[in-house]
Amino acid sequence: MDENRIAELEKRIQQLEKEVRLLKGNKSYVNTKSHKEWTTKQKTSSEQENTNAHEPVDWEYLLGKVWLPRIFVFVLIIGVIWGFKATFDKGFITEPIRVVLGYMTAAGFVILGEIQVQKSRERLGQVLIAGSVLLLMLSTFAAHILYGYFPFAIAALLNILWIAAGVFFSYRHQSQALAVLSSAGGFLIPFLLESNGVNIAFFVMYEVLLYGVFLYYAVRNNYTVLHYVSFWLLHAAFVASMILDSVPQDEYFVFAAIAQHLLLLWLFIRKIIAHKTQLIFHFSSFIVISGWVILAVPDDDQRWYYIVFGLFYAILSAVYFSRDRNRFAISISISTFAFMFSIMDIMDVETNPVPLLVEGTIALWLGLRLNIRFQKIIALFPYGFGLIFTFSNFIERIFSLTALSWTVMVLSLFFITDSIRRYESFQKKELLKFLLFVNILLPLIWITQISYAASRDLDLNMQHMFSSFAWAIYAVGFIIYGIVKQSKTFRLTGIALLFATLVKVIGIDLSDISLEFRAILFTVLGGVGLGVSRMIYVKGKSGIKKEE
Repeated sequence: MDENRIAELEKRIQQLEKEVRLLKGNKSYVNTKSHKEWTTKQKTSSEQENTNAHEPVDWEYLLGKVWLPRIFVFVLIIGVIWGFKATFDKGFITEPIRVVLGYMTAAGFVILGEIQVQKSRERLGQVLIAGSVLLLMLSTFAAHILYGYFPFAIAALLNILWIAAGVFFSYRHQSQALAVLSSAGGFLIPFLLESNGVNIAFFVMYEVLLYGVFLYYAVRNNYTVLHYVSFWLLHAAFVASMILDSVPQDEYFVFAAIAQHLLLLWLFIRKIIAHKTQLIFHFSSFIVISGWVILAVPDDDQRWYYIVFGLFYAILSAVYFSRDRNRFAISISISTFAFMFSIMDIMDVETNPVPLLVEGTIALWLGLRLNIRFQKIIALFPYGFGLIFTFSNFIERIFSLTALSWTVMVLSLFFITDSIRRYESFQKKELLKFLLFVNILLPLIWITQISYAASRDLDLNMQHMFSSFAWAIYAVGFIIYGIVKQSKTFRLTGIALLFATLVKVIGIDLSDISLEFRAILFTVLGGVGLGVSRMIYVKGKSGIKKEE
């Protein structure tokens, strides 16, 4: 009995072992299968990503669907015009029929374009509609100028309607190209109309309203190209009118540029900003206004434009200081340029560049302190002009504007270098090294000029001795500062300057001074050198702190 039970238990154990092995095998198979499937999926997805990342340019699509219709619609229009001209020359078509055919062809282009858009051929359809706008303008030009069928008022009204139609189709099909074409047509209209009786004020008002609408439309729809075109075509129209129609450099152009700027300012303040390019355009608008002011406004009145702009944008930058970094950057940059122009207009900066140096230093400090790259670049203009005008003059008297300019320049460079070291030293190490070298060299040039200016009424011996003593004092100052601050760099700089003083005395001064003054110079310099050596020796012997 017991033996039978044991046999049955052994059979059950063997059967259970088989089932366990079978289950383990299935699980391993399932895991292996799922792992393979997951790996395959990952491989497929990564291959697809690589294919998308390195997908070659579809030249057939780019050339055939994008550029082919754009280019050949103009070829078609030229062919139609030449065909009309051939029939005109043969006398088959009368003048009224020519105008009617032009309008009918334009209408046919619109119908064909809409059909193509409905058939999902958007690019071809938009190009045909754009061509219709051009044909409408050309037909109106022929009816008005060539044949005299339309008076000026009707021709102007029709052309405005064609522009409005272009904007309508642009909005309908969400096409920036149509809007750009319409704006270009708006540029041509004043030159396609025979408007001898129309004054400059009407022309300017038309251009401002036209491109104001296009500019607003571009910003609202985030059309970057239209933004560029509508901004610059206004000023291109004014320049073209001055060249082609001999229009004088009128102050109306300044008012038009200001009107455009006020629209940009309204969008700027209302925070209707589509991209950062719009902020740059706001600054560009002020630069364009400044150009028109220089061309068209009398010299005595120009400063008031700059002062008003400078004060207004200084206030605006204060408003945006802690609220909006981008708007603050543009506002403070315009204010900086406006005050620079006003300073250059009011003062004789060639002899007194101090205001430019002060303004440039403050503007550059703001850019460094707030880490605004655009402001740093803008600040270089007033400061750069200040440097140029300062270097163009040499100090002849101690109490003079030239001496003051050099003094302010040296102090401002110290301040700017310290600001860069404090706010940007981790990024601008090479620049900082260069500025440190400049901060050693320029004060030496300043001291040399001051010493010669102080001794200008004395003989040549005293002048050379004063300048050499000034160099020696300057060198000793570096060494003493290095000892006090425990800076090896400053001590080495002072020693190098002391050797430079000796080279100056030997190479320049000896040939011009008498034996007595040579003795004085060499005695003093020798004593200074030994004294400095003694200070450094004592310092090195009793050094306590670890130096840089």
